[in-house]
Amino acid sequence: MCHHAMCSHGCGGVNRRDLLLGAGSAMIGGFMLRAATSAETTMLAQPEAQENWPDVSVVFLRPKEKYWLGWPGTSWEQTGHDSFVARCRQRIEEFGRELKMRVAFEPEPLHDDAAVGQYIKRLQAKPPKGVVVIPLHMAEWEGVNKIAAIGLPTIIYAWLGTCFTGHIQTLSRKPKIYLASTSDCDAGPVRFGMKMVRTAHDVRHTRIAIIAGTAAKDEVLDPFGVQIRRLPRSRFTDTLKKIGQTPDVMALVEVYEKTAKTIVEPTRTDLINAARNYATAMQILKEEGCQGISMDCLGAVMDRKMPSPPCLAWATLLDAGIPAICEADANGVM
Repeated sequence: MCHHAMCSHGCGGVNRRDLLLGAGSAMIGGFMLRAATSAETTMLAQPEAQENWPDVSVVFLRPKEKYWLGWPGTSWEQTGHDSFVARCRQRIEEFGRELKMRVAFEPEPLHDDAAVGQYIKRLQAKPPKGVVVIPLHMAEWEGVNKIAAIGLPTIIYAWLGTCFTGHIQTLSRKPKIYLASTSDCDAGPVRFGMKMVRTAHDVRHTRIAIIAGTAAKDEVLDPFGVQIRRLPRSRFTDTLKKIGQTPDVMALVEVYEKTAKTIVEPTRTDLINAARNYATAMQILKEEGCQGISMDCLGAVMDRKMPSPPCLAWATLLDAGIPAICEADANGVM
């Protein structure tokens, strides 16, 4: 279930999918919008109601009385402190909408050990998928450590002046902790941490079809939590027999022909078989509720149970942002 766009950094802002779309759409129109964009990913994605979005709890820690911020000498009036907190809340709410995450703020900052203890009890009673902890003074690290110790994925946003290395050098290396000691007052590290929580949620709600052997069974790939749906290799070849030269298959053949710089070896029959492989993979993915695929194909090709390997079909799926991997390799899918 994909919730992000393909990265285009480092390649002039153009990725492989965009390039293929631009080259092909002028030639064959709307088919490219179906076959080589994330529309296919959307088609395979499982619907997700807002109440099923991963949730994070956000808490501030600060002394109850008016206070001096701390080293290196920065201080602010109460109005300055309030505006910083308000800005953090605004940005984290924006991150939640962008990443499709539910954000719950503690109504008041935690001022003492008793408040920290009550907050921890609430977390343990109904654990969220992640916790965002924002200390606003160097004296608050005992509370931060207690919250982190309960073992939930924890994002700690320590803005400039709230810690020394002694406060963070042990905590930052513990599992499930992302600690950002930073001068980024726009809460950027919080978004990065929230995206990790969102990604972990997505992986655990993703199912991959692994096609090999003769048996069907379900597994979970630890430690990631991705669901594996193992299917016999005959599932692919039996489905392929039912896929003919449909309009969609032939339109994809035209994509292959007209967007290739040159065609050296493949015949038109080879391209038709490649497009049929693509249609077969998509049908299996939809029938099994999967969002990625990997297959041990060579035996079927050598036994003449399928006329060509699915290499070109896999490339087309990858252009749409769908994991498609050789050798029935679950780790390769990851």
